[in-house]
Amino acid sequence: MDIFNTWKKELHGGNSFFLKRNLMWLQLFICLTAWTQNPHIEWHNGYGTSKEEHVHEGWQTSDKGYIGVGQNDEKGGSRTNILVVKTDSLGTQQWIAELGTLDEWDVGICVHETTGGFIIGGGFYDAETGRQDRALAKLSHKGQLVWLKTYPGTKASAVRGVDVSDQGEIFATGYTNCSDRGFTFIAEEADGFLMKTDSSGLIIWDKSISAPQGTKVRIE
Repeated sequence: MDIFNTWKKELHGGNSFFLKRNLMWLQLFICLTAWTQNPHIEWHNGYGTSKEEHVHEGWQTSDKGYIGVGQNDEKGGSRTNILVVKTDSLGTQQWIAELGTLDEWDVGICVHETTGGFIIGGGFYDAETGRQDRALAKLSHKGQLVWLKTYPGTKASAVRGVDVSDQGEIFATGYTNCSDRGFTFIAEEADGFLMKTDSSGLIIWDKSISAPQGTKVRIE
């Protein structure tokens, strides 16, 4: 997949805006963007609901469109849902998906295209533990939920990076053992992990790593 476009999020009237720019994508512990002095804006569209949104990661998809993942304020609630936005190559919205539990912190952080759809990583409220746990979800190419799984750690946890092998195995990284929070970028007091699952999200192995905030993961 030729990934050379990056997104900038602006906020206006409660809506998120993405700018498509012909620039290189730079991955550090948090996604950073390297911009030229005079980037050319090909289009500028707005998406979202009447609530505030934040998009944490965006990628070009196999159909030459784009997908962004993040969070938005709940309608009728006090916390956030996972937000996923899909557009075509010209920035026309194709669908929006929201995943969440009312009055709980649910946050989408990373996304990766795979066979039959997209893998979403983040933090999702787990009713069994009563807290935000690291989570993976699969959405179809039309935005329908295929499956969603949480992986309880110690205290609050979240997935911050995800990649998929040619065999469909999912590799995820992030943090556990953290205080509960409504965002998942800063977790210096936490413990890092690297986890491998099958294509259905069932754990194959789960290991601790010496990166307290987790990091991005890419298979080479």
